[in-house]
Amino acid sequence: MPILYIKDLIVEGKHGVHPHEQTTPQRFRINVELTIDTSKAARSDGLADTVNWSELRDIITDTVQNQSFGLVERLAQTLADQILADKRIEKLVLSVDKLDAFASGVPGIRIETAGRAAG
Repeated sequence: MPILYIKDLIVEGKHGVHPHEQTTPQRFRINVELTIDTSKAARSDGLADTVNWSELRDIITDTVQNQSFGLVERLAQTLADQILADKRIEKLVLSVDKLDAFASGVPGIRIETAGRAAG
């Protein structure tokens, strides 16, 4: 099954349990992979028959920039839930890296979940 993806999307947001993290934007790197049947889009050559990358990017960017969560786990699950609203998605793999958390090393979370189309 084909996989559509966006790699290395860098978005600033205010997420974290420490007070300064709620007021000072930090960089987050988002990677998302969507397993989806692209056969209809491959035949039609129509954007309406697939997931629109621009819309997917806008969902991610809007959520990271305009909402605030204490835990990156909550941010990742919120993103996953919003993306999986598209019933055509059979599987989602989403990672959120918190790029500015440490001087060395990058913490993050990776979620793999079945979409509504798979179940």
